[in-house]
Amino acid sequence: MDLPLAAGHVLVRLSDGPPQSAEAVLDALERAFPTHAGRGRTRRANPWEDPPTSAPAASGWSEVFDRTSGPARLPPLLLPGGGLTVELLGTPADAEAMARALAGLGATRRTGHEQQGPHLAVRLRLGA
Repeated sequence: MDLPLAAGHVLVRLSDGPPQSAEAVLDALERAFPTHAGRGRTRRANPWEDPPTSAPAASGWSEVFDRTSGPARLPPLLLPGGGLTVELLGTPADAEAMARALAGLGATRRTGHEQQGPHLAVRLRLGA
């Protein structure tokens, strides 16, 4: 999945969780990283499959953030509806920095990562 991401920008995709949790995470990210590309509902290809696939399970919420415009860690957040999957895509340094920032929201478990050309895709489970 090769996306034209500007330096410092990370694509954040949220899935496998209740909409209210996804909205709460995006709200927190928008407050912390004011430079963003706008919220979207997506059925983008699943970057974890080769070749990438598009399926109902791959739908979720997505937004691109400039991770250089925000804090190193986000304040804790109680997810109103339970946990969700977070997928990050950016340069290795940007994706890892965003993963560390998201760890401040609460219990975060890394469930995978994969090099995607010049980008790194990182998958996390946030919350329950």
